[in-house]
Amino acid sequence: MYFLNNFIIYSIIGFIMESTIYKFKDASRHSGILFGPYTLVYGVGVVTVLLIYKFFERIKINKILKIILMFISFVIFLTLIEWIGGNVIYQIFNIDLWDYTKHEWNLGKYISLPIALGWGILGLMVVYIFKPMSDRLIKIIPRWFSLISFSIILIDTIITLILKGV
Repeated sequence: MYFLNNFIIYSIIGFIMESTIYKFKDASRHSGILFGPYTLVYGVGVVTVLLIYKFFERIKINKILKIILMFISFVIFLTLIEWIGGNVIYQIFNIDLWDYTKHEWNLGKYISLPIALGWGILGLMVVYIFKPMSDRLIKIIPRWFSLISFSIILIDTIITLILKGV
C-alpha cells in the first residue's frame, strides 16, 4: 500500500503543481491527458525515487557520496521516465504535452539537460523534505480509500484510452 499511496498522492500533487504553473504560462493548458486531477508521470516518478532511495539506504557509504549517487540516479531514471512518457503519449494520442526542442541542451523533444538536473533536485527534495510529510499522511489513509482512489484513476485511464486514444 505504501507505494500505491505515494503514486496516488504525488500524481495529484504533480497535477496541482503543473496546473498552477500553466495558470501563469498558458491558462488554456491542462496537466496530463486524463480527465481527473492527477498526472501519472509524477506518481511513477516518485515511486521510482522511493525505490532508488530504498536501494541507497541499504548501502553503507559516506552520506555526501550517497546524496551525489542518488542525484545522478534521479537525473537518469526520471529523465528516462519523462522520455518514455512523452513517446508513449505521442504514440497513443498523437500529441506532445511537452517539447524541449527550443531549450538549450535538448536531446530531442522530451529531454533537456536543465530539466533533467531539475528532476535530480526534485528527487532529493522528495526524499529529504516531502517524504517525511507524506509518510505521516500515508499512515492515516485507510486501505479502502487507497483502493477506491486507485480504481478511479484506473477507470479514468481506460476511459481516456477509449475516448482520446487508440
